[in-house]
Amino acid sequence: MPQNPRILIVDDDPVVAKSLAEFLCREGYSTATAGDGNEALIVLYSGNGTDTRSTTPFGVVITDMNMPRCDGMELLRKIRKSHESAVPIVITGFGKIETAVEAIKLGAVEYLTKPVVDDELRIAVSKAVRQYALLAENRTLRSRFDERFGLDNIVGGEYCMQQ
Repeated sequence: MPQNPRILIVDDDPVVAKSLAEFLCREGYSTATAGDGNEALIVLYSGNGTDTRSTTPFGVVITDMNMPRCDGMELLRKIRKSHESAVPIVITGFGKIETAVEAIKLGAVEYLTKPVVDDELRIAVSKAVRQYALLAENRTLRSRFDERFGLDNIVGGEYCMQQ
C-alpha cells in the first residue's frame, strides 16, 4: 500500500494550524504548517517544510481563505499553476457561496467552514488523499504508455517512416 501524502496546513492563526496538525497526526498523517500563502509556496517548493528528512511530497494542502499577504484564493491559483499534483481543501470562517464556487473551480475538493468538525475534516482529507492517489496513478500510467508507444519506439528503415 502506498504511503499517505504529506499534508500542508496553511492558516494565519497558529492555534488553528497547530490543532489541525495535531488532529491529522493522530489520524496517521504527516503534516507541516505555514502562516500564509507565501510561506506555503516556499514550503511546497522546498518540499520538506520543517522536516528536512522527509522525501514524501505534499499531496494535500488545507488552506484558510482570509490570510495576509497571499490569501487562500491566490494560493489556490498558484497551486493550480505550479503544483497541480497537490489537492487543496479550503477552510474558512467566512463562507460565501460565490467564494466556494470559485474555490471548487480552482481545484479545491472541499470547502469547509470553521469551526471544522472532526468527522468533516476526516472525510475531506480521505477524499483528497484518494484523489491524489488517482492523479499519481494516472501520471504513472501515462508515462508508461508514452515509454512503450512513443514515437521513439517506431522501428522502420524507410525515410518517410523515420520522419
